[in-house]
Amino acid sequence: MIFIHEIGIGQKIKEARKKQKISRAELADSVAITEQYLGEIERGKRIPSLEVYVNLVNTLQISSDVCLRSSSCNSLYYIYKEILEIVTLLQRLSQMQVRMILSVIKILVSYIEHEHT
Repeated sequence: MIFIHEIGIGQKIKEARKKQKISRAELADSVAITEQYLGEIERGKRIPSLEVYVNLVNTLQISSDVCLRSSSCNSLYYIYKEILEIVTLLQRLSQMQVRMILSVIKILVSYIEHEHT
C-alpha cells in the first residue's frame, strides 16, 4: 500500500513552484484547480488526478519522471508511466474503439480480482 505522505509528488511540485516564484494562487489558477486543492496536493494530503498532474508539470515545466521518482513511490511512478503510454495509444483511436478497449479492460480487471480472492 502506498501512503500519500510518502509519495513526495506534492513536495516536488511545491519546490518547483517556489523556485519559480509562483504563488499557490497563480499556479492553481493556471491549471484550473482551487488553491485549497493545490495546497492539499503540496502537503501530501491528496494525490492529483492524472489530468491535474500533467497540467501541473507542464505549467511548471518540470519533468514528470523526476517529480514522480522516489524510493517510496516506485509503484506509483510506474502506474503513471503506464497510464501515460496507454493514453498516447488511445489518442489514435476513435471514441467507439476506446469504449471497446475500456470494456475489455474492465472484464480483465474483474477476472483478475475474482481469481485472486
